[in-house]
Amino acid sequence: MSDNSSQCGSGLYYDSNVQINFINSRIGNDNIDGAIGYLSLQNTIVDGAIYCSSGTIALDRSLISPVGQYCLNATNTQILFNQATIANNLTLTNCDVQMTNSILWHTDEPQIIITEGTVLEVDYSLLQNGLGSISNYESSVDSGPGLIQGDPLFVDPDNTNFQLTADSPCIDAGNPDVPHDSDCTVTDLGAYSFSQCPDPGDISGDGILNVIDIVMIVNHCIMDFTDECVCADVNGDCVPDILDIVTIINLILGNTL
Repeated sequence: MSDNSSQCGSGLYYDSNVQINFINSRIGNDNIDGAIGYLSLQNTIVDGAIYCSSGTIALDRSLISPVGQYCLNATNTQILFNQATIANNLTLTNCDVQMTNSILWHTDEPQIIITEGTVLEVDYSLLQNGLGSISNYESSVDSGPGLIQGDPLFVDPDNTNFQLTADSPCIDAGNPDVPHDSDCTVTDLGAYSFSQCPDPGDISGDGILNVIDIVMIVNHCIMDFTDECVCADVNGDCVPDILDIVTIINLILGNTL
């Protein structure tokens, strides 16, 4: 959705207890304005701002990165951030906010402006300046484990590329008790996970699936698990075992399983 308009001037306006779900979507150059409803964003990019006067907003593996003063301005709203990247400021009034496995990053301070009764629960997240990113954090924030601060080392944030580089502190920094990323490592923070194994099965790192990889899986992963085993899981069950060896043999022989 891009360059849309509604009766209230935003690209999307909702109210009256509606539920809106965006999945694998992009909302470009449009703001979202809502009240008394449920807005769910899954694997979605929002280039505009979100304004909400009541209801619930849930972000899961989603990015908000508008050009402007705020990316989210909410009042009397429940907000759930899970593996979200928020690349601008938040203004929260009388809100109940839960943030986990997420990234809050912007050059302006504070990144979160809290007023009038907002409670923020945050864990396993990167806040650019730690709790100093939040105004009134002494009385309004319930901070849990796993908080880090600093530069998340995005690929190119000036050009809205908020994927993680290989040196990002956000890699494997999420809650270890939630489902792991697709590469079977501890979940990364933010909307984009960083694959530590671009070529499953190639644990030798030579770019070729061959008998060397089979030998290494047996020696390093089945008999004695090491960090090299991230790429040993070929069938996607996150357990390096004989089934992965069978899969690699079939791939080497050109068979289709």
